[in-house]
Amino acid sequence: MRDNKAETVGLLLTGALIGASVGLLFAPQSGLRTRKRIGRQARRKLEHLDDLQTDIREQVNGWVEDVSEAVDDGFGRGRKLSIAGRERLVGVFDDAKQCVEQGRSRIEELIGNCQAESGR
Repeated sequence: MRDNKAETVGLLLTGALIGASVGLLFAPQSGLRTRKRIGRQARRKLEHLDDLQTDIREQVNGWVEDVSEAVDDGFGRGRKLSIAGRERLVGVFDDAKQCVEQGRSRIEELIGNCQAESGR
């Protein structure tokens, strides 16, 4: 499932880059004006990516908190989980957090690349 999402995002970014390239080739504006426009649009997109990253992080953290509360409630009601089961559950949460951090790092890398390109 992750591969499908990553592939979709990759195709989306590729399409955006191709569209931007074609737009530049047929742009009726001067180079300076086009660069300024690209810079503005890049900043907007970076802000959008940053907002999206924050939303995703908050949503995943909310899920982790909800599940953690449910597990704690289960313990409070007398349900017992084996130590191995709890460790496995904590491992799943750690994996989820790691995936979020990897996604965050990737988005930050993309943002850095966009900023570097728009600064040229």
